[in-house]
Amino acid sequence: MTLRIAHLTDVHLPLPVAGPAALLALPRRCGLAPFLGKRASGLVSWALRRSFRHRAALLATVREDVAAFRPHLVLVTGDLVHLALAGEFAAARRWLGELARLAPVHLVPGNHDAYVAGALEAHGGAWADWTHGRVAHDDYPWSAAVGPLLLIGLSTAVPRPVGDAGGRLGAAQCARARRLLAAAAEAVRIVLLHHPPLPVGPRRRALEDRGAFAAVVREVGAELVLCGHEHRALKGALAGPAGPVPVLVGPSASLAEPGRRGGWLALELDPRHRTLRVTLRRFDGRGLVSERRPERPLPPARVREGAA
Repeated sequence: MTLRIAHLTDVHLPLPVAGPAALLALPRRCGLAPFLGKRASGLVSWALRRSFRHRAALLATVREDVAAFRPHLVLVTGDLVHLALAGEFAAARRWLGELARLAPVHLVPGNHDAYVAGALEAHGGAWADWTHGRVAHDDYPWSAAVGPLLLIGLSTAVPRPVGDAGGRLGAAQCARARRLLAAAAEAVRIVLLHHPPLPVGPRRRALEDRGAFAAVVREVGAELVLCGHEHRALKGALAGPAGPVPVLVGPSASLAEPGRRGGWLALELDPRHRTLRVTLRRFDGRGLVSERRPERPLPPARVREGAA
């Protein structure tokens, strides 16, 4: 049976006020205190730039498109919000609930979801239904067996200084991920994280311990890694013990920007034959169009020593 998987990322649900008016309107709604520190620069960025690029209408179109795909699973790799305000987490919970009507949803957070210290810990419980109860960075990873698949969710979401959008897994999370991957070598293992474990983008946006994660995959393997953060569709690979492990970076699900259009990834995975077909559903200014990628093999199954 071929499994249909929808991969969405960098949702960036629009704030309730857009454009320059947000500079005064949002502090009036939420109080001035939340906008002291890093959120002050984030508010300016939203009001003057990001509010014109991330569109609620495109998100609605994406949801309709995902519904037509009839997915068995929906995998979301973070950045549901912009400034990690309490109201944004509540709005994202409603959005996730609507998405979950289509298929089971599994979620990991992104750097915007931990935009300032304590925000994810204070408000992330609103998403616990889709993060397997995980809230804080140190709670991760989670794992979920779904038929022949093992999903493993990692968190790279840690607060960073102004101008820094990087991420970190940490040694403890890498060690736990290694144990989960090693214990399920016969399954089709799909790893979710927000920051790509690839050499893309400037250092201030990078996963600082991508080398440590790559070492885990090189030792114990995985079949597929899904991530986001770059707001554009990219593909790469990590070395694995049974061959290259595909890494797919999804586009932002809400981005309407010339030269970097938003969309989502439609994955058709055949666990028995271990093949993957990827279709990029990309916004072309009028609607979503398909860019189909060649079918690619997944790393062959490995049987643990001593298994029958």
